[in-house]
Amino acid sequence: MKNIQKYLSGISIIIGLLGLMNACKIGKDYVQPKLKLPENFRGDTLDYFGDTSSMGLIHWKSFFHDPTLKLLIDSALANNFEMKTALLNLQISTRVLAQNKANYLPSVNATIANGNRTWRSKDFGSGPLTKYYDHKDEKAPQNMFVYQSMFGSDINFSWEVDIWKKIGSKQEQLLAEYLDTQEAKNAIQTSIITAVAKGYFNLLMLDAKIEVAKRNVQLNDSTLRMIKLQYEAGEITALAIQQTQSQRLLAASLVPEIEKEIAIQENALQTLTGKLPDSIKRGTSYEHLFAESKDISLGSPIEIVRNRPDIRSSEFQLMAANANANIQQAMRYPSLTVGGVLGVNSMLPKNWFNIPGALLGGITGNLTTPIFKNKTLKTQYEVAKLET
Repeated sequence: MKNIQKYLSGISIIIGLLGLMNACKIGKDYVQPKLKLPENFRGDTLDYFGDTSSMGLIHWKSFFHDPTLKLLIDSALANNFEMKTALLNLQISTRVLAQNKANYLPSVNATIANGNRTWRSKDFGSGPLTKYYDHKDEKAPQNMFVYQSMFGSDINFSWEVDIWKKIGSKQEQLLAEYLDTQEAKNAIQTSIITAVAKGYFNLLMLDAKIEVAKRNVQLNDSTLRMIKLQYEAGEITALAIQQTQSQRLLAASLVPEIEKEIAIQENALQTLTGKLPDSIKRGTSYEHLFAESKDISLGSPIEIVRNRPDIRSSEFQLMAANANANIQQAMRYPSLTVGGVLGVNSMLPKNWFNIPGALLGGITGNLTTPIFKNKTLKTQYEVAKLET
């Protein structure tokens, strides 16, 4: 009973020491720099810096009201190859982040069956041992006698104690990289939405432009008829008719040019949305393209910068670099690995699962530290610090 109490006390002390060691951490946590910002920005009394929702925080489906434009953007986001790649990278980062959490747990392996039997002959220089035979009085042969014999099955585990919070720092790094990947996806999405919206607005502008051109042609037709009547009445010369006809031809020549520009813009939009070149059905007029302006503001300059995906991505990259520097610093310190095994082992096959005679068990602990690795660890740490 006393031996059991001593054993349990020893285990408790070891667990307590491991807990204290596990609370240690090397390096510094990332702290967002505190900037000295002015109380008021230039022009912040204007209406577009009001208390309404900042434009950068509004979802694009709430910002645009044109149903045709929404369909075009949805199609572009679904079919764009860069967007698909960004989404795949996001899924990969999610899985890597989830896997790293499992590093806090020990790795466990099972040896289902392990058999080893070695035979030797008399010229080997060693004789047979009776323990490898079923009967002690059994006479072993001179040649091809059993020299070694072992049959076993076991479950073993290995666990590296996270003394210096290497796993925690790795988790911070992977989380920052995941958020960076997410912002990269947002940047691509913003670029696609901008390209589609810009193309669609240009298409509406060309529609308005061709309407003006057609009206100019109609106006020139009316003017030409009036000029001809005046000529027939003898009020003007033939030169006026020629000048009016020239102006009418010039106005009419603009229509096919604008139609060509419309076709090019439609084909570009269809290609951007992952479809074959074709015409595009128009939606609402300019007045109903956007959300009500009274509900939207540009926001303060700091908000505009803070909401940019590239700025947020740069900050997450800095956080990942800081966590990596902590990891590289921890790699220069000792590491503690605890292992154990539990199973059955016997010399003879018939005693393989003889309980408790074949039981085996063991606990191991390794405390190792790097001494000389050609300055590899030091260089990696210095490079990581420079990247922060």
